[in-house]
Amino acid sequence: MKLFVDSSVIIEALKQEGNGEAKKIWETLLAYLLKPKIEFCVNAIVYSESVYKLVIKGKKESSLVDDYVFRIFKVFSWMDIPYKVKEIAEGYLKQYSLATNDALILATCKFHGVKYLISLDEDFATPCRGEGIFLINSAEKLREALNRGT
Repeated sequence: MKLFVDSSVIIEALKQEGNGEAKKIWETLLAYLLKPKIEFCVNAIVYSESVYKLVIKGKKESSLVDDYVFRIFKVFSWMDIPYKVKEIAEGYLKQYSLATNDALILATCKFHGVKYLISLDEDFATPCRGEGIFLINSAEKLREALNRGT
């Protein structure tokens, strides 16, 4: 079972004053991290957005050590963004009016056959429905999906 983790969850979970639901999602994710047959995935877009927000820009709002943020990404499976993902994303830009990075994230999920996108970004709601990808935006939905898949 592959689940893609969006930067909105990572950023909000790790900020000192972050979103409470993101922190609950993060705790649930960590509880399932080492379970067999469960793979939490990211791509270069998620890495870039998260590191920029938490390490570069977040110096003023986070007490996290830079090293900690970098180490977090070692627990995720890394999904490449081949040229075909760009082509799929271009369709999503037109069809759903997504931001470029969001289109690349959704296209990565579609290309790699990921059926679950963990995100707090409501811009994904309609596109995920349209593409047959289940949007997980709460710890409860994450637990339900994980329990179904294990």
